[in-house]
Amino acid sequence: LLNLGPELQRLSSNAHFYTAVCFLEGQAVERDLSAGFGHMEMAASSGNSYAQLLVGDAYHTGSAAIQANPQKRNHYWQLAARQREPRAIEMCQRYGITV
Repeated sequence: LLNLGPELQRLSSNAHFYTAVCFLEGQAVERDLSAGFGHMEMAASSGNSYAQLLVGDAYHTGSAAIQANPQKRNHYWQLAARQREPRAIEMCQRYGITV
């Protein structure tokens, strides 16, 4: 039998990422920051390193959709840095977050 688990997770992560972009930018759907962030967080939780970086950034600054949260920021930046996302590595170094 084929083990499609990792491939399906990658596809799911990408689907959530691009759905998030559509909601956040109002592409082909009405702009909805809350739905967009929810999909971005799902992409991050599914292992998308760029989504992890962006979710960490969102928790760093806060927005209309979410409140700033340093613990969650650190968590998502760490996940992205562990996957060698360059800007996440930089942010972890800047804020003293161990990777």
